[in-house]
Amino acid sequence: MTIVQISDTHNCHRQLANLPAADVLVHCGDFTDMGTEQEVLDFLNWLIELPYKHKVLLLVIMTFVYGKQLILRGFLATCIFFRIEVVR
Repeated sequence: MTIVQISDTHNCHRQLANLPAADVLVHCGDFTDMGTEQEVLDFLNWLIELPYKHKVLLLVIMTFVYGKQLILRGFLATCIFFRIEVVR
């Protein structure tokens, strides 16, 4: 099994044009700057287009506070989704 790991793309995900082939893509950290619905949907559409058999998102709670339930359902249908809550 091969794994590609990327992190903290902050709206630059579309610049990652030459990702290597693998069985699994893991994205850690933030994928937006402001967490707007438009940013989240753009990332989700990009993620859906990727050819990886398995897609895993590891997100800190702040990344997703602005998302709506419909967007969350889109993530759950597309990939394995982990939300990490930071407790202080």
